[in-house]
Amino acid sequence: MEKALNYRELRPNLEEYLKMINANRHPLAFILDRVQNKRNIAAMFRLADAARVKEIVLYQCGIDADQHDKIKKVARSAQAFVPQRSLDSLADLQKLKTSYHLVALEITNHSVPYFDYRGPNPLALVIGNEQKGISREVLHLCEESIHVPMMGRNSSMNVAMATGIATYGLLKEMGKLR
Repeated sequence: MEKALNYRELRPNLEEYLKMINANRHPLAFILDRVQNKRNIAAMFRLADAARVKEIVLYQCGIDADQHDKIKKVARSAQAFVPQRSLDSLADLQKLKTSYHLVALEITNHSVPYFDYRGPNPLALVIGNEQKGISREVLHLCEESIHVPMMGRNSSMNVAMATGIATYGLLKEMGKLR
């Protein structure tokens, strides 16, 4: 009979596993552009931990993830493990272009479905505000745009859900999934 594995069964040598995670993060970062909902931010940290994302950049989010109890609870403390930084100026965000290829997760007139995207590494997936999407000035910094196809009545989905779908598609394309 099949049995669900617990944390210790999945990682019998936890200390070595944690060293491996920190030494082998994937060449993918998340830039959260004015994301405000604490549950969404927490979900992004949890996803970033699960996918071994390099870092999360909080751009004008106005939230310190390490100091917010709701984020800690929903993220199951992933905010303590995933490298993060906060930026408030567009000039600082623009400097990230020297480290990452910026790709917007946004339906635009030039976006392609995430499963058709073939781009350079390392890349930063730019994720927008829950109501307004990616701000115009941040969208202009992005080299390309990808989207999750919407086949129902709505024209968008929850930012954390869309990010999860796109993240694993990008990791597959990068050859990071076995």
